[in-house]
Order: sequence, then structure tokens, then C-alpha cells
Amino acid sequence: MRKPDLAMSDSKATVPNSPSAAATDVGAPAVNSAALRSPHSAPAPSVATSCMNAVEAAAYLRVSVSWIRKATRRAEVPSFQIGTRVLYDRADLDAFIAERKQIAAWERLRGK
Repeated sequence: MRKPDLAMSDSKATVPNSPSAAATDVGAPAVNSAALRSPHSAPAPSVATSCMNAVEAAAYLRVSVSWIRKATRRAEVPSFQIGTRVLYDRADLDAFIAERKQIAAWERLRGK
């Protein structure tokens, strides 16, 4: 097994291109954390994920979790199941919002 080449700076031994080397060397470029991740590790969860659980969907719609669960049981909010988990698709929730806006506008025109 080969030992990594060591670079000496200010009497401290550091491994080139390592996170600790970037932190100690003033002129060193910033280290990209994505490059340090193993290619086999799972990617970090993205904010733009389309599947949400009840808590995330409630936050997205700015309603309470109990409201989203009741509306799901009444089939008012589009959802789907994977095993025992009830999930909500962001595109379906966006369509739900658009539909509710259209209904509200129609009711305003009718004078309700």
C-alpha cells in the first residue's frame, strides 16, 4: 500500500487535495463536497422531490396535518399509497390548488 505524498507548509504535514489541506492552505481552492462523496452513497434529499408525506404536503399547502389527513380520507386531495405510506405528488397538489382557485373564482362570479 502506497503512502500519500505529503506537502509541507508552515511545518505542518498535509495531504494535497484533502479537506484539511484546503482548510489550512490559504491559497488552496475550495473543496467541492459532492466530489468527496462516494459514488455509491445515496444522494442528499432534494427540495425539489416530487413525492411528499402528509407533514410535507400540509406544509406545502399551508394547512394543518390533520386537515390534509381528513381531506385524504374524503378523497378531496389527490394521493397514492406505497405499502402503508400515503404520499402526495407535487404536480397533483399544484393541480389541486389550480382547481380550487378556479372554483373560488367561479363562486365569486356567481355571487356565493
